[in-house]
Amino acid sequence: MTKFLEYGIYFLIFILPFQTRYFLVSNNINGQFWEYGSYTVYLSEAVLVLLLIAKLYSLIGNRKPIKIQKIVFLSLFFLIYIIGSNVWSVNKEISLFYTVRFVEIGLLIWLILTTQINKQKLFLVLMLSLFIQSCLGIWQFFIQEVYAVKWLGIAAQNPVNQGVAVVETHLRRFLRAYGGQPHPNIFGGWLLLGIWTTIFLYQERKQRIQMFLLLVAYSIFFITLVLTFSRSAWLGFVLVWVILLIGYKNWRFKISKLVIIKFLLITSLLSIILGVILREPLTERGNPLFLQPPEMNRLEAKSIQERQTGIKESIDIIKKYPWMGIGIGSYTFNLHILYLQEPVWRLQPVHSIFLLSWSEIGAIGMILLIIINLLLFWRFYQNKNLLGLALFFSFIPLASIDHYLWSLYSGLTLTAAAIVISIKNN
Repeated sequence: MTKFLEYGIYFLIFILPFQTRYFLVSNNINGQFWEYGSYTVYLSEAVLVLLLIAKLYSLIGNRKPIKIQKIVFLSLFFLIYIIGSNVWSVNKEISLFYTVRFVEIGLLIWLILTTQINKQKLFLVLMLSLFIQSCLGIWQFFIQEVYAVKWLGIAAQNPVNQGVAVVETHLRRFLRAYGGQPHPNIFGGWLLLGIWTTIFLYQERKQRIQMFLLLVAYSIFFITLVLTFSRSAWLGFVLVWVILLIGYKNWRFKISKLVIIKFLLITSLLSIILGVILREPLTERGNPLFLQPPEMNRLEAKSIQERQTGIKESIDIIKKYPWMGIGIGSYTFNLHILYLQEPVWRLQPVHSIFLLSWSEIGAIGMILLIIINLLLFWRFYQNKNLLGLALFFSFIPLASIDHYLWSLYSGLTLTAAAIVISIKNN
C-alpha cells in the first residue's frame, strides 16, 4: 500500500497539468457553453479519489496522534466557511460544484504532504510533465496552430478565429503558446512552477549529466514562457529575479552564487536571441506599459477596457454584499442576472483574485485567505525555504491581474502543486 500510494502520487503529479476531462454537467447561457457554470470531472480528480480511498484504508488502525498546526486549523475553517457560503449563494448548484473543487484541492495537499515520498522524484516527475507541455507549446507557436486532442483535453485554436489568444500587430496575428492548458496565461503560471523548481533542484545535483539536463529544461521552460506572451507570468518571473539579485548579499538563505550566475547568463542570452527573432510581437505586447489606450491596437485597448469594466462590476457587487459575498463560484451567474442579453464570453470573472474572492466569499472569507497566505509566507521565511518564497512572490502578479488561480480547476491545481512543492522542499 505504501508503494501504491507513493507511485500513485507521482502519476497524479504527472497528469495534474493535463486537462483530460468528462463533461458531467454542461450548462449554457444564451445557447453558448458556460465554463464557469458547468461541472466536468478531470482524469486527475478520478486518480485523486482512488488514492484518497487507499490512503484512508492505510490509516485504519493507526492511532498515532495528529498535531494540528495553526495554518492547518485555519485552512479547515476556511473550507468550512466555503461550504457555508452555499447557504446564502445566489446559485446553490454552482456553489456546490466549486465547493467540491476546493475540498478536493485541500485533500490533494493533505494526501501528498502526509504520504512518504521521494522529494527528488516528485520534482522530476512534475518537471517531465511540464517539459512535455513546453515542447508542445513551442511546436504550437512554430506552426501557429493548436490541433485538438480530446484525450489530452486540448481544444483546437487558430489565430484567424475570434476568441483565440493572440498578439495582434499591424502585420499579422501571432498565436500564443497554449501547451495543454485552456489559456496561455495559465500555461505561464505552470511554467513558473517548472522554472523555480528546476533552479533549486539544480543546486542539489552533483552529477554533470543531471546538471546539464536541468539547464536544458530551464532553457526550454524559459523559451516557452516567452512564447505564452503572458504579462502576469513575465512579471512574476522578473519580480523573483529582482528579489534574488537585490537581496542576495543580505539574506540568510543559502543559494550558490555560481547557480545564480549560470541561470542569469542563460536567461540573458536567450532573452537577446528571442528579442531579435520575436521583436514584432514582443514590442506590441510590451506597448501597453508605455502607450495610452487611444494609441494601442484594437485587442490591447479592448483588453484594458474589459479589465476596467470587470473591476467596476466587482466593486458594485462588494458594495452590495460586503461581508458574506454572493457565494463561492457565483460571480459570472450574478453578471448574467444583471446583463441577461450579454453573450457568455462577456461574462468573465474580474481579473483579480482579491476582488473576485471578496465578491464571492465576502470580507470574512478574504480575511481568512489573507491570514493563511501570511502564515504560509512566514513558514517559508522561518524555514529558509527559498523555493517557497520564490513561488510565493512569483504568484503575486498572477493573483493581482488574473483570476484563474481561483476560478478554474487548472489554476486551483497549480496552486496546490506550488504549495506541495514548496513544503516538500524542506
